[in-house]
Amino acid sequence: MCEISYENKKCFIISLYRSPSQNADEFQNFLKELESILESISTVGNPNLIFVIGDFNAKLSAWKTDDPDTPEGLDISALTSSYGLTQIITEPTHILPNSNTCIDLLFTNQPNIVSESGVYPTLHNHCHHQLIYAKINFKTYFPPPYERLVWHYSRAKVENIRMSLDRINWEREFHDLTIDKQVELFNNHLLNICYNYIPHETITINDKDPPWIDSIVKKKIEEKNFLHKNYLRYGKRRNDLDMVNEACRQLSVLISEKKTAYCNRLSDKLSNHKTSAKAY
Repeated sequence: MCEISYENKKCFIISLYRSPSQNADEFQNFLKELESILESISTVGNPNLIFVIGDFNAKLSAWKTDDPDTPEGLDISALTSSYGLTQIITEPTHILPNSNTCIDLLFTNQPNIVSESGVYPTLHNHCHHQLIYAKINFKTYFPPPYERLVWHYSRAKVENIRMSLDRINWEREFHDLTIDKQVELFNNHLLNICYNYIPHETITINDKDPPWIDSIVKKKIEEKNFLHKNYLRYGKRRNDLDMVNEACRQLSVLISEKKTAYCNRLSDKLSNHKTSAKAY
């Protein structure tokens, strides 16, 4: 086993081999040793990425569809699943003249950052085991900022909407129209009424920002950055540094308050949803 640090991320790689001649007691000891390693990494290592790789000499139809489910495969799958590990090799890795099975496996807790995985041919003509590999990508790409129309339904003028809909002579409006045209006309009338009686606004969404970072926080960040630029521009004066530190303190308090308020709102929504579900 080795630990690799990359861009402030901890990666643990465990390489192992399980003999196919193990008896029941030896296999249980193998599982206990593997569980002990995974438990140590999870509780002490604080890993960002775990790879468990090697020749397990175990088969499972979930790993390769035409392989049988062996007791060893079922037990290994149960153990790794309990630690959030996913097996990502699905091709034959042990190729013989009369059979091909997937017994060389690769488990990871982060299959979402594996950009490519598979099997390479063996480097030795007399070796039946193929090479397994995985390519990972730690970089997370966010979509560009986009605009979104947000409706404030809690402030809608419901009675005005109802009265506006009642005033429309739908029989006359729909006369001689196909069903598609009727739907289109109804949607246009409804949206026009909603635009008049439901407050709405267009906001810019940036997926890089946590949901509690709103316009107030962004303005405070800009103020802090402006003060820091002045601190550097005017020779790092002590007075300017004090202003920067105070702005940082205020920003930290504001973000903490916004995050707490956001979490409380989510909690209230969940509580109200559960109450409504019970009443229903």
